[in-house]
Amino acid sequence: MRRMNYKTAVVSVLTASMLLSGCGAATAPESADTPVPEMENTVSESAGSVEAVPEDAEDAVKDPARIYAKGPYGRISVVLPEDWVYQAYSANSDHSIDGSYGMWIRPADEDSGYVDLFYMQMFAVCGTGLEQETVTIAGDEASIGTYDNHEMWDFINFRGINEGVTAQSVMAEDWTEEDREAVLKILETLEYEPDNAEGAVSYFKSDSEIPEIGVIAEAHDITSSGATVRFRVWDPGLASGELEYGDDYSLEKLEGEEWISVPVIFEGEFNDIAYIIPKEADSPGSEWEVNWEWLYGSLEPGDYRICKTVMDFRGTGDYDTYKIYVYFHYAGGENAEDGETADQGVWISPVSSPVEIVAADGASLGNENTQEQGGVAQMQNPFKNYDSLAEAEEAASVSVSVPEVIEESSNRVYRAIPGELLEVIYYDESENEVARIRKAQGTERIDGNYSEYNTATDIDAEKYAAELLGKGEMVNVITIQTQENGMDFVTSVTFRGKGVSQSAAMLLINELAGVDD
Repeated sequence: MRRMNYKTAVVSVLTASMLLSGCGAATAPESADTPVPEMENTVSESAGSVEAVPEDAEDAVKDPARIYAKGPYGRISVVLPEDWVYQAYSANSDHSIDGSYGMWIRPADEDSGYVDLFYMQMFAVCGTGLEQETVTIAGDEASIGTYDNHEMWDFINFRGINEGVTAQSVMAEDWTEEDREAVLKILETLEYEPDNAEGAVSYFKSDSEIPEIGVIAEAHDITSSGATVRFRVWDPGLASGELEYGDDYSLEKLEGEEWISVPVIFEGEFNDIAYIIPKEADSPGSEWEVNWEWLYGSLEPGDYRICKTVMDFRGTGDYDTYKIYVYFHYAGGENAEDGETADQGVWISPVSSPVEIVAADGASLGNENTQEQGGVAQMQNPFKNYDSLAEAEEAASVSVSVPEVIEESSNRVYRAIPGELLEVIYYDESENEVARIRKAQGTERIDGNYSEYNTATDIDAEKYAAELLGKGEMVNVITIQTQENGMDFVTSVTFRGKGVSQSAAMLLINELAGVDD
């Protein structure tokens, strides 16, 4: 099997300023049950520059309107011409990856592909076949990255006043040269306002899980006065006793590079109560509601972490205790509700709604009144839902053998971009996404995941080539390339939460690639 003609890996502890410095070889997990024939993680880059987009770009757009996406790290906006359409999505929507938020944009007359313009705290890439050029866009230094000499660039990462903002092209390779030029003019109008932020987002660090007992924690519904902390067990066989936690906790704020205890405003005691974290494979976990206003007051904007103690309780006097930390960034204001924005499935013309469109305000994004009063033709979300896998396969013109269950979760949603891409999403009993499988014809990476990872494993087998990205010994993203009936196909699997072991990943790869055990 020929090797995949692209390699992309997100590497931890990289900043945007390191994009041009290359990536070293990553360490492959040692727990694979299947031998890894070949491993590599190199980057081919060229330094250079391209002609800057004209300064009068905003004047060059026909009847423009500025559109906005707002989230916990600031507001991003561009001027969009009336013959383009967009969707905005919040940090809490299904389209968010690791707290990212932003907007999808594309020409109204294009029936496929889009450019995802988003904010993400950590965006870094490396891989073979990658060339990067340094440019100036919107008065800021940026890096344009292109894999394998594509006609359309793959990403543009800003590194100065707009640091944290990235534009990624998704299935836009067939756009016309006029459309490719137009999107650069649109990006020339980019504005990022870090002081104009609102909402909150939980994020993951290594001590947000307890590997000894298989517990992971994250925060939801974060406000200035409280949050909901969710505990889940990702491996029921690790704990030797009953998993318990209480009402006690501490709250810390990041000051510079140190975590400092938030001063208490009231001396009191916590309830002496034990909550159980279910270990059953089909359990949604345990949710703990915390209101800290009586103890710490209302929070000011900043980065915080909640420290909790979890006990592996075997009996009186026979137990182990562990610390777990739940991290979140609070910017003030309130969060958009899940699915309030892009999940409504409507592509909006910039003149079909009020100009001040903010992603955190779902009511102003594609609600029924807006659609009726706008009087402008709107495009539907490219994804369509189907009742069965067979129907989705027929719509996407793609076939795939998917497992009945992933990580003890069997609730599935079948979606497709007709004629282009198949998607199967697995949910647990609490309707939390567990994994997402995609398949499309071609060799382009299609998972859309740019989280930070520190391990990358490349596999060149007889019937497929695969790339596994993850953290430590766990796998979070799988990309598989196969050839079927003389055509190239790419399949991706993205796991939410901790990920899976490499041995479990290999079993899934064999099933998706049609390899007999």
